[in-house]
Amino acid sequence: MIGTKEWSAAFRRACRRHGMRFVSDEGFLVDDVYISSIGLYLRTAKAGWNPEEVGWTIEIKPLALDEVLWAAFMPEVSMGPRMRVNRRINGAFQIRARTIDTGNRSVSKADQPDQVCDEIVEHYLAVRSEFITRHPTVADFLTVVHAPGDDPARPIHLQREITTLIAAGNGQRAAELAEAALARGEHGTMSNSRANVLELLAAYAKGPDAYAAFMKSLTPTHRLQWIREDRPSVWVELVRGRHRGNFAADLLQFDGTNTWAIVLEQCPPDGAEHDQAAVRYLQAAGTAEAMTVEVRQPGGQQWGAVSVRSALGHPAPPGAARDVAIVLPRSTETVCQSEVFTAEEAACLFDTYYQTGVVSDDYTLRPIEGYAGDGGYVQPPSQGGQLT
Repeated sequence: MIGTKEWSAAFRRACRRHGMRFVSDEGFLVDDVYISSIGLYLRTAKAGWNPEEVGWTIEIKPLALDEVLWAAFMPEVSMGPRMRVNRRINGAFQIRARTIDTGNRSVSKADQPDQVCDEIVEHYLAVRSEFITRHPTVADFLTVVHAPGDDPARPIHLQREITTLIAAGNGQRAAELAEAALARGEHGTMSNSRANVLELLAAYAKGPDAYAAFMKSLTPTHRLQWIREDRPSVWVELVRGRHRGNFAADLLQFDGTNTWAIVLEQCPPDGAEHDQAAVRYLQAAGTAEAMTVEVRQPGGQQWGAVSVRSALGHPAPPGAARDVAIVLPRSTETVCQSEVFTAEEAACLFDTYYQTGVVSDDYTLRPIEGYAGDGGYVQPPSQGGQLT
């Protein structure tokens, strides 16, 4: 009995006999303009048995399409020739090739896998040659960018058309298609931490200046960190105006043990990464019912600091006792009753801080710790320290 493994091996041998390369169970050829591939599938009555039917799918796309995608979507990624070829076939970030032929044939136990696979590969070579002869350039490919039955609005097909338009020199039309899809609420099949693929292709299609301006607009404005006890702390970068901070959901999860703190830090200006005066953040810790909220911002020059971390509070008579304990997994914070916040009110604070970069004047600030320009600590006078 000849099983499916023997057929797969025969297909690989047939591809290599015809000068083809092989990756991820697909044979392929690359020339100066196109990459084309053939994949084989087997239908059996029972797993591992001799197949009753052998089928194939032949696909093709200009090399330039993936180049456009990679330049727009992941310009910082460096790839060697081998990686570029592999990613065109089985990479997560690639343009879906156009199907130019499918078929199948019945087989029996008497059929020899090598002979059948040779015939299928020869069929592939003939189909490929005919297509390239009729459509030798990317501009020619644009005229048949969609196969019969393709939905041009489907993301994988839309992305193929947009990248083909860009590669063929019609960036204006490519941008129009991408922006129309975005207006419909579509995002494409790929996204990264900065933007989705349609946004990036729309900007790239408009030329280097527009693309550079768009990329600059994606510069992170904040870092949001979650501190938990049951798993490592994690953080993400946010871009104000693009990412909606879902702070209420985060704060309502506080239980004081596993999930107990978040920190929203403003990204410092370029060149100020080590400037203590540029460190700005808002943080909260505790439970959803009772938490402390602190802000760090420039200040404290009168006692030798360049930046101060303060506890936020509601207006209250001076001299109020700090007699409320906020018990945390690693410490206990003692605050005044007026410095206790619920998740709902803290969420409003975080929303305002995220959008404006400041805390409302409606809240009081009690200095907790100062920071000198060299990173050293300065105890505020109100905490029993001395002026420096």
